[in-house]
Amino acid sequence: MDRLLQILAMMMLFIQPLALKAQTTIELSSREPLLQFFPVTNAGQTSAIKSIRFKVSGLTAPLQISAPEGFEIGKTNTSFSNSLSYTPTELKDGVFQTLFLRFRPLTSNKGYGGSLRFSTAGAVLERPDLSASSLPESATLDVVTWNISWFGSEYNNPVDDLLQRQHAKTVMDSLNADIYLLQEIVDTAGLGWLSRNLQNGPYEYLISPHASNASGMSSGNWRIGQKTAFLYRKGHFSNISSRGFTVNNNPTNYYNWSNGRYPFRMDADVSVDGVRKRICFITLHAKSEVGDDPTNYLRRKGAAELMHDSISNKDLNKHFLVAGDFNDDLDSTISKVAPISLTPYYPFMSDDFQFIPASYWNTQRGDNSYIGYDNVIDHVLLSSEMNHDYVPFSCIIRKDAASWVANYQSELTDHYPVMARFNLRQSTSNIITNLSTPVRIKEAIQVLQAPNTDPLIRFLSPIYGKIQLRLLGADGSLHTVKDLSGSSIGSTISIPIRQLPSGIYMLSVATPQGVQTYKILR
Repeated sequence: MDRLLQILAMMMLFIQPLALKAQTTIELSSREPLLQFFPVTNAGQTSAIKSIRFKVSGLTAPLQISAPEGFEIGKTNTSFSNSLSYTPTELKDGVFQTLFLRFRPLTSNKGYGGSLRFSTAGAVLERPDLSASSLPESATLDVVTWNISWFGSEYNNPVDDLLQRQHAKTVMDSLNADIYLLQEIVDTAGLGWLSRNLQNGPYEYLISPHASNASGMSSGNWRIGQKTAFLYRKGHFSNISSRGFTVNNNPTNYYNWSNGRYPFRMDADVSVDGVRKRICFITLHAKSEVGDDPTNYLRRKGAAELMHDSISNKDLNKHFLVAGDFNDDLDSTISKVAPISLTPYYPFMSDDFQFIPASYWNTQRGDNSYIGYDNVIDHVLLSSEMNHDYVPFSCIIRKDAASWVANYQSELTDHYPVMARFNLRQSTSNIITNLSTPVRIKEAIQVLQAPNTDPLIRFLSPIYGKIQLRLLGADGSLHTVKDLSGSSIGSTISIPIRQLPSGIYMLSVATPQGVQTYKILR
């Protein structure tokens, strides 16, 4: 018996160290936002300093923290660098530590973004996401989609319509967008008041002729119903036309669009920073998810399929922006009773050749646009042509709007505005077509075409790790090879192409996740 006890005791000596070995974990404070957004900062200047709190448990090796290009981090608010390291003795186990952040761009007219990366033996954390720009607002087309809950309704909350109107003005004055794609507009007079009283105007507005359960604008239901609308800065828009979109006599289509609340389309010549383009904007408000009824999902699915077909068959190769309250997410459906988990907007998500979901990176980080719920349901979709002008990392959920208005949710709306920026100069001479994207990433290619500079292909690294770029001619001839290792998300690699003769080229981007191929017109 004594011999057995001795054997057991010896076994415990070997087992205990294994049992006591803790797994390393890295966490952000639950109060930290999933996105850190910095206002426009000129090249060579420095933004205001922000801070986040993190903790590490079970640390056995140094902790490395790195920031994407243009961002700097510090252990104190006086000393900053692009990366830093903590030894295990510097960090108390499981105790929150403050990390300071700032934006310091070195290049003008550029969008910056990516994720902070925390890494050590056995643990990696890539968050929060960062977004910033050195592009002045005067050089970009700034677009906002926003559901202003029952704006001006006599019968629904918020109760005080005049206060809601004033709150909307406060938010819009701070956003200072060039065009707003709006949902749940009830009071047309209230929208007219906004157009006349917003700062940095004058603004003009267009109201959809369609609303739920309304056969037309003469219907009483149209007057009291939720409508979509555009509110735009007059100086940037001309030759405007508007109409309902996907409107037909099919009763199923009428039913799918919440009994007649069809999307609203506006085509206009848009002039920003000396560049003029014809752009189509579509604002939509899809059928909501109410109760335990699977038909809500099927209605959104049917509406999305028709909308995708309508754009694909009639409006290829145009600058298109589709935005609004999709009432669903783009990775999988929010519905808990749908027959499948597939997003109802799968036709757009699977068609990488024609459509790019600019707002998808908000979904990827686990963010939300509807207060009190876990998902992003307010989205921005771009045609591949419109994506050429998209400022990388600029499509963000403006949660800061809630800090500009007291009682934001109860007195204004339960949706955050979603904003995206576009630099119309980016694609004035070069056109890029995404030929294959086996793995969806936040952003891969940006064309830089600024006055008096050589045209460049600017590649924004989508991953940490090894990347190979290959630029080939249409005949397969190899012009450029760049092998990169240890790149970080958001870092840029520029390939000058002025020396190349005019023609079609292929850019191959190989990462551990797969190969993406882009067609480039020089």
